[in-house]
Amino acid sequence: MLALVDHNCKFLAVDVSSYGKDGDAGIFAKSPLGNNLSKAIKFPPPGPLPGTQTVLPYVILRDKAYKLTTTLMRPYSHDQAKADTDKPIYNY
Repeated sequence: MLALVDHNCKFLAVDVSSYGKDGDAGIFAKSPLGNNLSKAIKFPPPGPLPGTQTVLPYVILRDKAYKLTTTLMRPYSHDQAKADTDKPIYNY
């Protein structure tokens, strides 16, 4: 099962049509959501982080199996996180 949930744990999309031997990234790439992400999800315009003036775009967070895009973010690698104390906090 591959699922996309929002910040309130509400399911936005679910894919249960793939075989267990397929990897998450491959399932996502073949899914309607993965093929049409920019059309399927209407991202709000970039906005400031709460309590700051730093304006950032809205993104989907997922694990390291997926490739980086302008709308998909993933955790820092273990080696990157060891070198900076803020990166493990982001990963968590």
